[in-house]
Amino acid sequence: MLWSVPDPAARDAYIRDLNRVNRKHGLLGTSSLTSNTFQAWSPAVLDDTLTGALVRANAKEGAIARTEALGPRNVDLAKTYSKRLKAARAAGNPIGESELKAQIGSSEGLGRSAAIEAVNDGLRRLNQK
Repeated sequence: MLWSVPDPAARDAYIRDLNRVNRKHGLLGTSSLTSNTFQAWSPAVLDDTLTGALVRANAKEGAIARTEALGPRNVDLAKTYSKRLKAARAAGNPIGESELKAQIGSSEGLGRSAAIEAVNDGLRRLNQK
C-alpha cells in the first residue's frame, strides 16, 4: 500500500464524507450502467483508488523525466540527420528520409521506429519540423 492515513479516525471521517457526498449528489455504483445502488467507500476501495492515482502520477513524472533526459541525444541525432540529408541531396543520393533516420538511430542502438521518433523529436526541439 503506497498511501495510508495514519490516523484511523481521520480515515473513517474521510470515508463517511465520501459516502455522504455520494448519497447527496446521487452518485451511483459503477458496476453497472443500470445500477441503482450508491457507491459505498471502504478502506480497501479508498486505498486502491489513492494508490492507483499515486502510481499514475509517478509514472507521468517518470515519463517526463525520461523525455527530458533523452532530449540532448535526440537533438544530436537531429543535427546529424540534417547534415547527412544535405550531403546526400548535394551528392544526388536518393535515400529516403525515413531510411536515413533509421540509419542514424541504429548507431545509438535504436530500432527503426524509435530512431525515426527520436530524430523527429530532435527536429521539433530544434524547431526544424
